[in-house]
Amino acid sequence: MPVLTICYHCDKKFEIPETELGQLVRCPACKGLFTTQAATPILSVEPVLEQGFGVSSRGNVQPARQLLLRTIVLACGLLGAAACGALGFLWWSAQSEMKEQVELARLFMQGDAADPKIVAQLKEFDNREKAYPLLFVAASLGVFGGILGFMRRGVIGGLLMLLALAGPTFYFPKSLVFTALRLAGGLLCFLIRSPQRAMAAAEKAVRTGRQPSLAAHVLGLIGACICCVVLVGYSAFLGYALYSARNPTAQLRAEGAKGGRPGQRGQDIAQIVDSSAQRNKTARTNAAKSTTGRPGQEAPEEKSGDAFRGEIEHAGGDVKLVKLDLSPAGLDVTMDVPQGSQLKESYGDIKITKDAHFSLKVNLGRESFASEKASLTYRKPLINSSDTILYDSGTAQKPSCTFVFMKTLGYQDIVLANNTYVDDKAVTHNQADCLLMIRCARTLARKTPPPTDRAAALQAFKTEESLKENEPGEVRLNQKATDATLALVENDPTIRLLDLRATKVTSAGFIHLKRLTG
Repeated sequence: MPVLTICYHCDKKFEIPETELGQLVRCPACKGLFTTQAATPILSVEPVLEQGFGVSSRGNVQPARQLLLRTIVLACGLLGAAACGALGFLWWSAQSEMKEQVELARLFMQGDAADPKIVAQLKEFDNREKAYPLLFVAASLGVFGGILGFMRRGVIGGLLMLLALAGPTFYFPKSLVFTALRLAGGLLCFLIRSPQRAMAAAEKAVRTGRQPSLAAHVLGLIGACICCVVLVGYSAFLGYALYSARNPTAQLRAEGAKGGRPGQRGQDIAQIVDSSAQRNKTARTNAAKSTTGRPGQEAPEEKSGDAFRGEIEHAGGDVKLVKLDLSPAGLDVTMDVPQGSQLKESYGDIKITKDAHFSLKVNLGRESFASEKASLTYRKPLINSSDTILYDSGTAQKPSCTFVFMKTLGYQDIVLANNTYVDDKAVTHNQADCLLMIRCARTLARKTPPPTDRAAALQAFKTEESLKENEPGEVRLNQKATDATLALVENDPTIRLLDLRATKVTSAGFIHLKRLTG
């Protein structure tokens, strides 16, 4: 006789033969499978199913959640994305910081000067330049892939995570050391069942009466624990490796000529450097013309600042100036500053601050000065001399000024500029503020004269590694070395290796190396 049953998917009632009670049937309304039960209390026939994996106590089919696997995939996606982003940032930073040193290395690696080891390093540097944009793309796709995997869209998530690795791996296969989490997460994604597949597998298990054994549960838990331990350990390794990462090195080698007349190698290098400098000058001129939009426009003319000489000398009025010693920041110099000014140094960042109207930042090397010089092509400078730049950087509603001052003391180039971030707040400086800071910057002077002996003077600019090893013919300069420092190695016939990776040297300083023959 027919009896009423209720579909627990859609709560619809329909009739079934009494003989189908306790069996899997398909609902005619929602097409879902469920185990039938009588809908009226008159009938007491109920199917009895043993509670087990995938089956609830009421006999309803429950698909496997795979929560642990999905969580591991999500963690792999997020951690892998973080690793890709961090690695891409490190390589991008290296491209910016090492570009000039690498270009100099290319000059020395032409013709018979080619050193296989350095050539390989230059090729690796170029491959990283191609790979780092793809690492940023891979980081984004890794996040989406991990989220899709956690939402049980394993196939799509796995394909995203694996395809994102193709580009970086093609250009730089060693990057797999840092992106292995993405690879593991992508492969694990294919083990995640979609909701439809999980329901079908659970219903099949109910029909066949198969249930996972206790051993399978134990092995699954052991495997999950191993994955978690590996995930944590590998994450710690990635953190340490990325923290300890160093920018790629461009070492400059100038080995003596093998055969030929003495000095021939030096003349060849001189020609290369001169032609490179000429190309750079032409490029800068073309860039200035294209920036202004007028083909005949040249860079702004030099303005000595004589019109501001009187204002600079009397800037600050009756402000009392005192001498400040910069040796606590690693500089053997002094400078006159307003009374109450303080010197602060943190991880190489040197600042001299009194208040929001007087705040200076001190940098080594000519790079920031050259950058401001190049930006004057689209500004109206008030002073544009060989050592001072002053221009309006504000608007009519909010006027402000910016200045940069450069001075060579001994064998170091020091650049001072106004600091526009004081006490965690953005500040602006007017023309009077900048003129007072220029007045103080011009008092910058060494405490003691530099050593007259070049070899003795060079000791202060060598790295600790170079001083410790003391290898003949090898010179490794530290972060205090600038363009002026290279004058200490000019025409030195004993140097066969010059390492500038940690220096603040710019392309303008390469002129000192044109006669470096080894």
